Amino acid sequence: MTASSDLAKLLNPGSVAIIGATPDLGRVGGRPIAYLKRYGFKGEIFPVNPKHRSIDGLTCYAAIEALPLVPDMAIVAVPAPAVCSVVAACQAFGVGAFTVYSSGFAESGKDGAVLERTLRALVKRGGSILCGPNSQGIANFLDRAVAYFTSELGRRDIAPGGIGFVSHSGVFGGIMANECIERGLGLGYLVSTGNEAGIDFADAAAYMARDERIGVVAGYLEGVRDAGKLRQAAEIARQLDKPFIILKAGRSAASAAAAASHTGALAGAYDCHRAAFRQWGILEADNSDELFDIVEAFALTQKRLAGTGIGILTNSGGIGVLCADQLSANGLEVPAFESATETALAADMPPFVAPRNPVDIALQALDDPDCVTRHGARIAADGNIDALLCFPGVIRRHVGEIADAIAGVAAHSGKPVIAGWLGGEGEGPRRLRAAGVPAYPEPARAARVLGAMHRYAAFVAPGKAAALPDMASSRKILAAAAPGALSESASRELLRSAGIAMAKGRLASDVDGAAAIAAEIGYPVALKIDSADIPHKSEAGGVALDLGSEAALRRAYGEVLANAAARAPGAAIAGVGVYEMVFDATEMIVGMRRDAIFGPVLLLGIGGLYAEILADKVLRVAPLGEGEAAAMARELKGFAILDGARGRPIADIAALADILERLAALAAAFPEIEEIDINPLMLLPRGQGAVAADALVILSRRPA
Repeated sequence: MTASSDLAKLLNPGSVAIIGATPDLGRVGGRPIAYLKRYGFKGEIFPVNPKHRSIDGLTCYAAIEALPLVPDMAIVAVPAPAVCSVVAACQAFGVGAFTVYSSGFAESGKDGAVLERTLRALVKRGGSILCGPNSQGIANFLDRAVAYFTSELGRRDIAPGGIGFVSHSGVFGGIMANECIERGLGLGYLVSTGNEAGIDFADAAAYMARDERIGVVAGYLEGVRDAGKLRQAAEIARQLDKPFIILKAGRSAASAAAAASHTGALAGAYDCHRAAFRQWGILEADNSDELFDIVEAFALTQKRLAGTGIGILTNSGGIGVLCADQLSANGLEVPAFESATETALAADMPPFVAPRNPVDIALQALDDPDCVTRHGARIAADGNIDALLCFPGVIRRHVGEIADAIAGVAAHSGKPVIAGWLGGEGEGPRRLRAAGVPAYPEPARAARVLGAMHRYAAFVAPGKAAALPDMASSRKILAAAAPGALSESASRELLRSAGIAMAKGRLASDVDGAAAIAAEIGYPVALKIDSADIPHKSEAGGVALDLGSEAALRRAYGEVLANAAARAPGAAIAGVGVYEMVFDATEMIVGMRRDAIFGPVLLLGIGGLYAEILADKVLRVAPLGEGEAAAMARELKGFAILDGARGRPIADIAALADILERLAALAAAFPEIEEIDINPLMLLPRGQGAVAADALVILSRRPA
């Protein structure tokens, strides 16, 4: 599916009907009337309720059919059992867009879920645009169509502006409105998508991104309904240079798909969301403060952070140190100035102040507030500096002058300038924001914002995915396979058919056959029980490693069979695999899990016994664009291990990337593959490749 762009009748209606209107303007059926009038809606407003003849000076109609014209959008504020009949009547009258406030649908239990399925069917059959149910509504402040019933919109008027906000939580939309009021930010759209029986989060975000009046799109997201549409919305925003920021709730829920494989255990539901956001250029906020802080920055400045060098100007050495620490924690640097900058600063500062980054002007601003302008301009112009962070503390004298000085530097610099204001008078931050300078109350928040600005500017969209290899051999193997976990020998056969190198060895049906295979391979060898019923072979005592002689092999052969019989009684045993031991390699874990929302998700991590404990992993949503597989390796915390740390040989990253791309190709070609787990993948030195030492493939039990 594609993210809808035809939402104008919903988000910019020329006329609105309120079904279930009430004279009490503080209730759900009354607030849209109050807000539409308060914010200056220019179209017709039609209250509909057979119990009233007029509401707030407007004619109230007994039914939708009694209206003098067909409204663009109908707000439905009636009890849940009546919603479907109301929507059907409105559709028959010609209404094409709906906002359903009513609760009591899928969020309330089985009966509500039945109602919601009926509503979805009505929407689909009628080709209608619907927001909700269980929605707090929509607000378009740019065109004065405000039909969102949070009480925050009645406190103080919100100025129209360049922020578009979409939320799964109606109350969170009200919180966003309050933040805009408190920070003096203009708001363009506010959309509460509710249960998403019609449009979803991605539809609203895409519409906002396409509006040339919107500069930043943000949202509160509990779960993705359609990953393809969200990806498209992110692409639209990126192509139009509009930052897209999301606060994802529900991170701690355990993944239902964490199944038999290490990949399933490591690639949880939230991990997949996070990987997709990073891959698609969506900025993720860690908490609500960070969400609002990042939105503020992008709403107030269109200047992009081209690098990692941050210049700091403060009146406190302590604040300067805190800022430097927090910037470093967010992947940014506090570089030395060019010598000419240091010379110019030193000539204009007290002799006891060092002209180095971070710059502490101490008490100079108390008698000479314009020094902030001079010093700030010099720092911002420095070739090593990509952004300026002005962070005064406890300013109670010359508050206006210092704020205006920072704003003046921001206005004249081609680089981003943001401010902090720790303690002191509240006038400073208000004045800065009014002048277009983001301002934050403590260093960590300012540093996180600059980190987000850098991630946004540094993002490069992945290139075109690699061409799929020929999968004819794999297709034949899968056609003959039963659903569920495959034995290791069957898993190895499938991966080998896709061009993935496997450790030498094969299946033995008896101990003499095992000894013959070992003699052919060469000692030492490994023995592994081969059974689709025993995915965790080590836990069942079905693995024996580093067997250096035939005598050791014969003893171990009987032991692994006995262990399997004792710990997995009834398991179908295909035989015992005899495989080479691979040395002088780095153990990795490589896998694929088919996520219910995002589809195939590729995983790369440090392997071995501690794979799940250390969880040094990187995820990508398939398909993998050009260069993404190699980039996954570079993102590992332990990448130095692969890159020659402490005299280690540099690993064959190209071979690793090739295997990841082949796994992605397998997943794309065969939707019946649920999981692939290669642990360990033995990654050899550069130019020598990689071989899979253990493999598990799980096939869907559902029809493909």
